[in-house]
Amino acid sequence: MRTNLEELQTVAGVVGSYLFSLRQGVLASTLPPLFRTEKLQAMGRLLARIQTAGRGSFNDLSEITLVYEEFVLIVREAQAETLLVVIAEPGYNSNLLTLALNTTLNELPESSGTGSPASPRPGKPAHTVDSLLAEGPLAAPLMAMQTLLAKVMGPIAPIIFRETAEEWLTRQAPSRSALPALFDLLAREIGDPEKVRTYRQLIAPHLQGPSKS
Repeated sequence: MRTNLEELQTVAGVVGSYLFSLRQGVLASTLPPLFRTEKLQAMGRLLARIQTAGRGSFNDLSEITLVYEEFVLIVREAQAETLLVVIAEPGYNSNLLTLALNTTLNELPESSGTGSPASPRPGKPAHTVDSLLAEGPLAAPLMAMQTLLAKVMGPIAPIIFRETAEEWLTRQAPSRSALPALFDLLAREIGDPEKVRTYRQLIAPHLQGPSKS
């Protein structure tokens, strides 16, 4: 399957791509080593939920494009419960990529469909990451944690932050006193002790309570 994905690498601006199965995880990837398998799986689960939500409103939804400041995600359904995800620079050639995607999807072999079923996800928490980032006393520190995560994790930081914050919300009610627990979960995702220390130093000023005058 990796050979099929390599065709996408010929398009200017494409960083890499990967195939994600809800049942089997990452099937193939042409992304740089920075994009570790566990991060790609977390991203894939989040994108699958976005796709499901989108199809609730648009039955004929065939492609999702998520535009961030530093990169663009293009998502297509390759097969049942399998996504093809392309990560590209903002200036990528969209016309050539569309042609390459169509060719790649037509040439993909059928997946075996084996493997253990995906584990059930926890129940939906009372709060959502989006609502907490939008307003309220946690909006500023959470936004800072998300933004500063990019300094140690690069362009996949917003996706990893949201996935991790969703897990955090299933474990406790959101509060300023619970932010260290979110940091611990993010530290697990960062993985590198030196980068964890850097991230702790970056976010420390934002985790302190509001000053009293």
